[in-house]
Amino acid sequence: MTVTLQDLLDDANDNLEDWPEDGSSTIEPDGYQTRFHLPDKFILENTVGMVIIAANEAQTYWSEDPTLQADNSFSVNYKTSWLTTKTAPVQTTTAEFAYLFKHWPDELLTRYINNSLSFLFPSFYARRTASITADSSTYDYAVTDDDDLVPLAITEVALAESGSMSTRLTPNRDYRVLRPDVETANLRVFSPPSSGTIEVTFAARPRPFAELTDTLGDLGLPDSMREAIGCYTCWKALAQKMPARTRTDTVSNYQNEGMITFSDQTRSVQLWKILLDAEVEANKMRHWVAKGI
Repeated sequence: MTVTLQDLLDDANDNLEDWPEDGSSTIEPDGYQTRFHLPDKFILENTVGMVIIAANEAQTYWSEDPTLQADNSFSVNYKTSWLTTKTAPVQTTTAEFAYLFKHWPDELLTRYINNSLSFLFPSFYARRTASITADSSTYDYAVTDDDDLVPLAITEVALAESGSMSTRLTPNRDYRVLRPDVETANLRVFSPPSSGTIEVTFAARPRPFAELTDTLGDLGLPDSMREAIGCYTCWKALAQKMPARTRTDTVSNYQNEGMITFSDQTRSVQLWKILLDAEVEANKMRHWVAKGI
């Protein structure tokens, strides 16, 4: 199974029961007002619609694209949910707004997913490989020229010569690892082969996801950490709501099952942390064994 960033986002949205919802607002303009506050946060971009209804019920649709509606246009600050019109709607009209929103936007969940890779290290680490072309006149080789990959430990070195099977090299007899600085690892081979490639396996900190199609395997990580990433994401997402929660006395339950108390929300945050600890303990990788250092 290949786990992508999109799969992890879907997991988080399923666990949080947070998918795009319809939002709306109706405002009576005063003839001067050009800024209107939409009641929901995390409005999805390019989903806002605005219609002005006149006293005779004639409707005029305004657009977020000024090239479609020169004067009847508006812009939205999606961080603050403030909408600004180019011209003020007249006083005798009604302004109606419709849009889609989420409680946790995918951009925020993606940040939590990437943060989880650092939080879960070293219980889960990237297992990477590098192929180095051997040269009989060269004794020292850089393990990787990728600045985003810092080899933390060399776990295996093998020599693959043309027309023969690979041979595992023995640390301190065939090679040694040199560290000019904390972010660099060089391989010193005592008897450089005349041809072939040196295959190096090493442990590294995982790099973050960049695209929705990136997989855990692309990052050198096992699919077994999927549930741990999901628990971390939900834990951080629910904890992120706590500052706003402390500014109110009660929070309405979205399933209309009454009121959620502050202690209920706190226990929910703590539960995801307990589940996270259990997932890490059950699925963490065997710690690497450094060789040649």
